[in-house]
Amino acid sequence: MKQGVGYTVTLNIAIVFIVIVFVFISGSLIYFKSNKISNVITDALEKYEGYNSLAKNEINSKLISIGYNKNKITCKSQISEKKSVTCNLAPDGDNGTDGYCIYFCDEGDYYYYKIRTNMMVNIPVLNNIVNFPIYTNSNRMYDFENNL
Repeated sequence: MKQGVGYTVTLNIAIVFIVIVFVFISGSLIYFKSNKISNVITDALEKYEGYNSLAKNEINSKLISIGYNKNKITCKSQISEKKSVTCNLAPDGDNGTDGYCIYFCDEGDYYYYKIRTNMMVNIPVLNNIVNFPIYTNSNRMYDFENNL
């Protein structure tokens, strides 16, 4: 039984394969950009030892240079973390107006920050149909103010 596969079927398979590869590549690039933004925020927080005006200015200037889409996101006031640590929204936080959320996590002698950015796909017709949160933690920092 020697029946050939038609040209239309072969073309449809090729088109589906190209679309799937394109979706995976674009998803990886969008995830990379979201992760890069989280790293920029984490670096500024660690450099200035907290979320203060210096860190905020550096974060905003770097996000402008990267071209981050500052869509407003909704930040929860608290999130739960490992070992029953509760992270509260940072005191100087903008509550998601800049497109990211910064949470302050207190472990007693140490503290760290948890950063939430969003992985967004802007397709003109669909308008942000893909929107996943990405969380990143900063390094633990010693609390010198309360432990002297």
